[in-house]
Amino acid sequence: MEPGSGSTIMGYAGITGATDVQAHSDAYFHAISIQQVTDYVKTTSCQTNTATGNSTPSVNAGSNYTIPKGTPFVLTGSASDADPGDVLSYCWEQFDENNASTTYPSTTATSGVAFRSYNPTTDNFRYFPRMSTIKTGATSWQWEAVPNVARTMNFRLTVRDNRAGGATNNSDDTVITVNGTAGPFVVNSPNTNVTWNAGTTQTVTWNVAGTTSNGVNAANVDIYLSTDGGDTYPIALAAGVPNDGSQDVVVPNNVGTQNRIMVKGSNHIFFDISNTNFTIAGQVVCNATVPTGLGASGLTDSAATLSWNAVPGASYDLQYREVGSSTWITVPVNGVSQALSGLSPLTQYEAQIRSKCPDNATSAYSGIITFTTTDVQLNYCSSAGTNVNDEYISRVQLNTINNPSGAQFYSDFTGISTTLTKGSQYTITVTPTWTGSVYSEGYSVWIDYNRDGDFDDSGEQVWTQAATSSTPVSGTFTVPASAVENSTTMRVSMKYNGVPTSCETFTYGEVEDYTVVIEGTGPDTTPPVITLNGSSTVTVTQGGAYTELGATAVDNVDGDISANIVIGGSVNTSVVGTYQ
Repeated sequence: MEPGSGSTIMGYAGITGATDVQAHSDAYFHAISIQQVTDYVKTTSCQTNTATGNSTPSVNAGSNYTIPKGTPFVLTGSASDADPGDVLSYCWEQFDENNASTTYPSTTATSGVAFRSYNPTTDNFRYFPRMSTIKTGATSWQWEAVPNVARTMNFRLTVRDNRAGGATNNSDDTVITVNGTAGPFVVNSPNTNVTWNAGTTQTVTWNVAGTTSNGVNAANVDIYLSTDGGDTYPIALAAGVPNDGSQDVVVPNNVGTQNRIMVKGSNHIFFDISNTNFTIAGQVVCNATVPTGLGASGLTDSAATLSWNAVPGASYDLQYREVGSSTWITVPVNGVSQALSGLSPLTQYEAQIRSKCPDNATSAYSGIITFTTTDVQLNYCSSAGTNVNDEYISRVQLNTINNPSGAQFYSDFTGISTTLTKGSQYTITVTPTWTGSVYSEGYSVWIDYNRDGDFDDSGEQVWTQAATSSTPVSGTFTVPASAVENSTTMRVSMKYNGVPTSCETFTYGEVEDYTVVIEGTGPDTTPPVITLNGSSTVTVTQGGAYTELGATAVDNVDGDISANIVIGGSVNTSVVGTYQ
């Protein structure tokens, strides 16, 4: 019934060497010893019975429970005594026979004793393992081990009335089943030494770990606050909230540095706590001022992150939209950054931010900033020849492209571009060069009209030529009306004695990639969009220095503009004034 040497009167504490639970036995009997003595006395008749007039306590060890593996739990009982002067003490003990070959508790044992006995106390509950162990983030130590496997454990609550001159006791049992699928149930945050301000809303998170089913069946949890470093949890922050892994709580005005959170199954016994103390600071007075420092970062073709400087005690309303749109998208934010997703590629957006205090006071919106998403990064399949000793592409001509080149297996000429108009017909000419004998070459040209990163769609193979020794070779094609108006890739391929495919690696020949820009049937009348890299309004201290950060420009058809943008002029900062 006890691990190691045991620690109760009938144990062997202090005389078993490495298996000593402690140096000396404690002056109380284990529940099994009480049962054995009681059972024996009931079988004898030689004694003289003397009535003490003392009432026996009534005891309730509570219901049987199923708990998740690797998770702390607490057993709580109740007792009453008809004698008002009696001071009841409670002793929770595991009531499973120990395996003689298993001296120490084990997290993987499916039988035997997992928890040592402790002295009776006036508390009607006991944490398993001891709270000092749980506070370190552990669930076991040498003489206590929360099971990490499925098993059943029996516990007995013994209540003593401690009456002088004739005390009595009573007990009740409960059965705890460990489910090997659910768990461990773990508090994830707060789990570091963070600071929460009183009156703010903070989020507590935990790993549900299958505890809503698997026999544990805890649909809800309760959340408690400790202010004494995790020894007691007297303050309820939330009761009966969904066991879904996250819950917002309002921080009470309990200023201090020794705070921890407990998340516990509602009407259940399993729980976990924060592994580290955190701080509750005083309530912040919120003044709804305009947030500063709004900026964009992490730009991709579909996402961006906006961030700004904090206004103490405030939450925020962030608004953004495409430049030119009349409708703002508003996002409520509690922190000082927000990730945006679902944006369109190569599109300019504008954004603004305001603060909002708990009393619903709001600031004005900040000045508008703009940012532009990047172009879609298309990754095309590879294609190349492996031998150019005999033949290669020496010139490609299309519209304004007239590109001579040397012998390469593959050439990336996407830095060379030409503009093609939808509905117009164009001629492409490819000139081969043979280093010796003249061979028959096959040709193919593709244009990724829908910009999806491949040449597989109908109509994207714009020209082919069966194997021929003619030079140069030419073909015509018409840009379809369905083509996406943007820059895209054209692939030109020449292969010995056969028409190549778009993703083929072949022995003799060459592959070259170019950029073509598809535009509508009318002229491009949309001007480029210029975005300042710095703020549109700059305040400079009189006599101070200012460095212009330049600008970025994009075009609806041509994409990024590579030419330098020069902002000229100078400001005499010795003279106070406003300049444009």
